[in-house]
Amino acid sequence: MKSKLIEVKQLTDLKFLNMYQSTFLMENGKTRIYYFASRRSLDQLGCKNTEYVDAIKVLPYFKKNGKTYVVLNYEFRSPLNAYTYDLCAGLVEHQNDKESDVKREIFEEVGAKVKSVKQVMKSGHTTAGLTDENISCYFAEIEDIGEQHLEETEDITREIIALEDIPEFLENNTVGATGNLLLQVFYYKNILEMKENKESTAKDNFEM
Repeated sequence: MKSKLIEVKQLTDLKFLNMYQSTFLMENGKTRIYYFASRRSLDQLGCKNTEYVDAIKVLPYFKKNGKTYVVLNYEFRSPLNAYTYDLCAGLVEHQNDKESDVKREIFEEVGAKVKSVKQVMKSGHTTAGLTDENISCYFAEIEDIGEQHLEETEDITREIIALEDIPEFLENNTVGATGNLLLQVFYYKNILEMKENKESTAKDNFEM
């Protein structure tokens, strides 16, 4: 390892997010100072705890009359002073039971019940040059979409999009980077499965 962590200092003392200063010893013997933001306490920082997951991001979908639909959030984001499209998301409250966090966020933001949950990928960092935030991503099949149960500070409306309309929607709208990638993965995964099913059916009919 060419850079070695010497120490980390907490620079602010806020409720939800803080700034930290880290000091590294480089291979040439010089020290390097780096600043980053984190939701975590000093003892849980990513440079000390690589297994901790800060948040979840979920792509909710449902099937109706033989078609598949996804649900997006259209949400006001304070740092941007703008409304943006993204997926259902929230902070992790149960490190050993993140599926319960998935169900909670879908109940609050989408107003639906969860039929099944599938983790899409191993947890990963969102913007490693700025923060140690680590998120897990999921697909969740839902049912019984009803009233949202938002917190007072949340400003979210729902957008329902058919599977086949995802490429055009992404072409014409700005969607958060992680949400954009999850939508593309979901789209191509389903398109591939439909193609394989058609080929399998055609093969079975030919053999008959």
